[in-house]
Amino acid sequence: MHRPIGRFAPTPSGPLHFGSLLTAVASFLDIKSRGGAWLLRIDDLDSARTDRKHAADIINMLARHGLESDSPPIWQSEREALYARAIRRLRRSHQVYQCICSRKTLHGIGAYPGTCRQAGIEVAANQCTRFVVQKREISVEDEVQGRYAEDLTMTCGDFVVVRRDGFVAYHLATVLDDADMKVTRVVRGADLLASTPRQIALAKALRLSVPSFAHMPVVLDGSGRKASKRLASTPLSALSDRDVKQHLATCLQLLGLIPPKHCGHSPEALLDWACARFTLRAVPPVLARSDFVCL
Repeated sequence: MHRPIGRFAPTPSGPLHFGSLLTAVASFLDIKSRGGAWLLRIDDLDSARTDRKHAADIINMLARHGLESDSPPIWQSEREALYARAIRRLRRSHQVYQCICSRKTLHGIGAYPGTCRQAGIEVAANQCTRFVVQKREISVEDEVQGRYAEDLTMTCGDFVVVRRDGFVAYHLATVLDDADMKVTRVVRGADLLASTPRQIALAKALRLSVPSFAHMPVVLDGSGRKASKRLASTPLSALSDRDVKQHLATCLQLLGLIPPKHCGHSPEALLDWACARFTLRAVPPVLARSDFVCL
């Protein structure tokens, strides 16, 4: 039986925030409690939005919390050949097509109506590439959120896999990276649950294995807004060692554990303690509004 493999894949568009830290801890505990390997992937494909300095800060902050990858980090920006091969394969099997519809044209439209599907547009600049979806329900048995299903023809229609600026879209890059890294378990935030049917559709179209999924509850700040880089009030790089251990203990509590009252242990020791006790069955699908300030 193959060793389980999990991953954490932050986008370095800003410093690590608490919501991402919670997901990283959950992913780490889930795979380590199963005797698996935890990998780090830096989703830096969009060079206009990402920065290597932010990536270095994220890697450093994860390490301060005892979260270190079992192999050197993988950089999405270095994997363009992998994406190009997949696009060629999808074109040969007529599962994608070129689209010239502008955002203005599509404003107010829900699911893409397939305007360019039969147009036979040749590949050129300033176009996107869309994946042809089939009319059928695609479901996932999420290990935290329960069953989730969509008919993609109704919710989004043929979706973009290569953007107008030439960058491979998130859904395709994620599917290809996870398959190439042999990821068997994807633990990430519940805000990405709706992405899962699209990614399953792509994986099946490319005849790739589909990992199991567990979507963690979204962390809210004191005003009930999702914790994000834009809402970050305290740069994680400014935290003391005591703060690091306290925030790690808070993550464990939100994941259904009761950490030791005195967090004098090192982050590594606290994670070892948690690995022996962690189960996804204890993770709540939704968090009540958090009283602590978003980091």
